[in-house]
Amino acid sequence: MSIFAHLPKCSSGLMGLGMSVAASLAIGSGASAQAPPGEGPALGANRITQADIEAGEYTMREVRRAGMLLFSTQFNKYDGYGDGVFDPFNPDHTSPGNRPLLQNNGTFNRINGLDSQSCLECHGVGSNYVRPMRFTIGGVGSVSAVAMPASTEIDIDDEAGNGFAFYDGRLINPPFLFGAGGVELAGKEMTVELQALQQSAINNPDTVVPLVAKGVSFGSLFFDSDAGELNLDSVEGVDHDLVVRPFGRKGDNSSIRKFDTGALAFHQGMQPVEVVGEGVDADGDGVVNEILVGELSAMHVFGVSMERPREAANPSASAISGSGVFSSIGCADCHVPFLDTHTPKLPVSFPEVETDPFLRSNIFVEVDLSQAPASFRPNGVGG
Repeated sequence: MSIFAHLPKCSSGLMGLGMSVAASLAIGSGASAQAPPGEGPALGANRITQADIEAGEYTMREVRRAGMLLFSTQFNKYDGYGDGVFDPFNPDHTSPGNRPLLQNNGTFNRINGLDSQSCLECHGVGSNYVRPMRFTIGGVGSVSAVAMPASTEIDIDDEAGNGFAFYDGRLINPPFLFGAGGVELAGKEMTVELQALQQSAINNPDTVVPLVAKGVSFGSLFFDSDAGELNLDSVEGVDHDLVVRPFGRKGDNSSIRKFDTGALAFHQGMQPVEVVGEGVDADGDGVVNEILVGELSAMHVFGVSMERPREAANPSASAISGSGVFSSIGCADCHVPFLDTHTPKLPVSFPEVETDPFLRSNIFVEVDLSQAPASFRPNGVGG
């Protein structure tokens, strides 16, 4: 399977990307029972569990649909939205519920998280190339949807003629999620290759082993027989555990599932059971079991099943010229246009073992990315 790094000039195809997934999942399937907005949990009473998924109680289509609904759910306080009450007497903000909230409103923050009630609020724009912009589940975010993390000081001077706003955090525009399954699969296969090269170094002491996976160099390593340990001083672009983590602005998440655990807690204060423990109210908001293991599995399956981006069928002359310049000056050395996988099947595991992503005992489903809705092209050699 080939993974395209190029994005379409006109995103008309992207409308079909997210919407075709949502439409195909929504047909002929009823929503779980829910109370009117604000009068009960938005998640409803019938929640998908890991045990039921592993027992085959749901079809893949139903699992994807459950993930799409979770992605689109406007969480509220009955579900566990938020972090509880801010304690001004704990200035280091280490205890549960200690994110200071915007104007002490008790619910929303906007700075450093608690900035949306659903994933869809920030990932809903399919194309800005057309007017009006197209809605798509899993799309990008507009300027009003940017996340603003890592702020420790905000200073706004409103004096006439001298206004400025100092902000020492980061502004993050939400990216689209299309093709995430291909990215995750390529990363997992690269991890396996790097782990094998590490073992080769251990088996051949004092021999420098280049770390190259799918044509991408991560430096080198060797096993120092005198020290009795691996020498990792020349490893580049990957952590010393040699796990490829393609998701997140800092490349610190190996899978969509891993990313979602942090995003749910940061943006909505929704804490996954697999992170905080079953029956644990870690954020002090009075709600436990906010995101079940099965619910996160459904979101993972939905996220990696989304269609891949496609290059424009008839790119302009300037786009073709730009692509040539991109390659000729070395950009494509790091931003590799194509990565081929060995298999079309992405393993989805729980629990995840980052250094062994294809561990059979933990895989509960495999997503064939050559099939709809992901629809990556077979590469002719099995992947």
